Amino acid sequence: MPARVLTLRIAWLAVAAALVGAAVYAVLVDVSDESDRDTQDRAPIIQHTGPPPAADRMSGPGVTTVGVHLAAEPYATGDLEVAERVRFALPVSGLTLSPPSGLARDGAGDKEPQVTQLQVDISGQPVALPRTSLAQIPIRIELDEPTTEVTLRYRLVAAAVRSSPAPAGRVLVRLAPLISDASPVLVDLVGKGVRNLVCPELPAKDQVCGSRRGNVWTAGPLPADFAVVVAQLDLPDPGTS
Repeated sequence: MPARVLTLRIAWLAVAAALVGAAVYAVLVDVSDESDRDTQDRAPIIQHTGPPPAADRMSGPGVTTVGVHLAAEPYATGDLEVAERVRFALPVSGLTLSPPSGLARDGAGDKEPQVTQLQVDISGQPVALPRTSLAQIPIRIELDEPTTEVTLRYRLVAAAVRSSPAPAGRVLVRLAPLISDASPVLVDLVGKGVRNLVCPELPAKDQVCGSRRGNVWTAGPLPADFAVVVAQLDLPDPGTS
């Protein structure tokens, strides 16, 4: 192949790759309304290889080292089942759980995301909570004994934002740990319908941050101050989750 033709093809591939990255970023942070939604609908599934699936994760942040491991799986309703495992560098005598934040949208009417069915345990022992839901006001939990390991289990509801026009069931979801006092953060999102992950707090060149292995998409490890992940996914059909 002539050198000139080869050079032109490489240049076009580089331009195409840059455009895809920019489109995914614009869609998942919802910079504009209709134009971004159109781009989102055309966003390709990016194939990657990454860390082991969440079910097999036996090491890493929140599991065997300091940090947070956040694993989530969507229901057909758009709710997510979430397990959050945290390891601190030093023992803590109390926990502050921050309320979940939604995606910024143009216009009003979107329901505020909230945590329900919250459970907390330390070394397998349940912790009494002042309440089991979390929406706008943080929860402060005082522990009977200092600990370096905490496990949270909860359902994240009203966090999925549907796009229109878009394929039926296509949504965006914002994920971040409830506990922000440990770093780094590793996020696993499990499900056949996951299409991509974006880390909007990172520099622009690093924002398309998802890696895929099987049905698990992973982002991170991320510094705690930048541990926000926006997932683009197709919800499972009713009755399959």
